Amino acid sequence: MLDDITIELLCLDKSMDLDRFLSFCFASTENSIDRICLPTGLFDFVPEIFDKLPVASQVDFPDGLSSTISRSHDVMYSLRRDIKYVDVTINNVLVTDGNWKAISKELHSISMMCAEYDAQFRVILEYRLHKIKILLHLCEILCNHNVHEVIIATGRMPDDTTDNLLACEEIKRVTNVDVVACGRIYTEEQILRFKTAGIKKFRLTSLKAAENLFGKHDDS
Repeated sequence: MLDDITIELLCLDKSMDLDRFLSFCFASTENSIDRICLPTGLFDFVPEIFDKLPVASQVDFPDGLSSTISRSHDVMYSLRRDIKYVDVTINNVLVTDGNWKAISKELHSISMMCAEYDAQFRVILEYRLHKIKILLHLCEILCNHNVHEVIIATGRMPDDTTDNLLACEEIKRVTNVDVVACGRIYTEEQILRFKTAGIKKFRLTSLKAAENLFGKHDDS
């Protein structure tokens, strides 16, 4: 059931048991973790991971409230660390205000930076904050700036797996943008529900969820 899918593991918290986290990641061949997602502030806490798995930098996640200057600085820092996946949370204030011009300007700037370093630029969309018609409109804008993959998440809001699935399915059906489902996904049954709807990319939000799917790794 876990064949033919892509699974990413998100790590946001320095208080996580990093030794346990690294042990799990280093068993990635058997665990089938394809990518690790880290904020730039954690890069130096787990330097060993960069030689083991591809890393996706998490910029301004989960809030999406930082200034363009701050976000651009994080993007450039990631690129100079040879990160090949840069995930930026859409500025939710600009979305709420409907300031599409400012959103496009920022997207263009980041897209150009990523293109220069041959990195994939992805955008994190919070499906619980905005109506589906807004998300679809955003996806149209994203396509114009060479963004062809989005992560469907909830930020700090509680996730509902069914609502997440419906948002992923609608975006994939209506737009030319591929989706990564990010939420409370931790069982094979949930994975199957998404796969049946044509969703084959997943982001696990905790080490516990990954261990539930693949089992704990024992160093002994």
